[in-house]
Amino acid sequence: VAWSKAQGVNDSPNGLLSTYSLLLLVVAFFQHTCGVGLDVALADIAHRAPASEADTPPTWPPTEQASHARLGELLVGFFAFAAAFPWDAWVISVRCGAPLPRESKARAWHVHPMCIEDPFETHLNTCRRINPRSQRKIMAAFDEAYRHVLAGKELAPLLPRGTSAASDAASGHVAGVAAGATAGAAADAIPGGSP
Repeated sequence: VAWSKAQGVNDSPNGLLSTYSLLLLVVAFFQHTCGVGLDVALADIAHRAPASEADTPPTWPPTEQASHARLGELLVGFFAFAAAFPWDAWVISVRCGAPLPRESKARAWHVHPMCIEDPFETHLNTCRRINPRSQRKIMAAFDEAYRHVLAGKELAPLLPRGTSAASDAASGHVAGVAAGATAGAAADAIPGGSP
């Protein structure tokens, strides 16, 4: 979120991304790249009764321990995914766990340059305020960030001034690791002609 605000692309009232849209895009990226899924439908979570003592928390299969190298690859992959997503033909749907063809949505969705379905109110496009000019600005920011991180440059120039020293120190390490990611590895995160 700090990156999107520093790049001037997180400002929904002025026709840009909302924080909610950006977070849904991050979740969609993880669903696409890592196969992260939910055993329980989002609607079920929203309408679930209070937990009783008999309820046990959901369990997920063990995952590999997150490493700085993996985080760098994911960062490169996220920027590549967002920059290359075929926005003109597909809708991001966290609810479905995969993109939906635009034709599957109401005609009103066809006029928006970017579409991210609200997983709780599925008739709503969280990017409905974005116009073609705003989309070009957003895509340019994703593309610039992708190229910047892939080149192994530090993240600090992409973030707002005054970020914590810990973030600044980590950004140098993650950027260095991201440089080890190949363009081919990042391309794996980009949806092809048919998701």
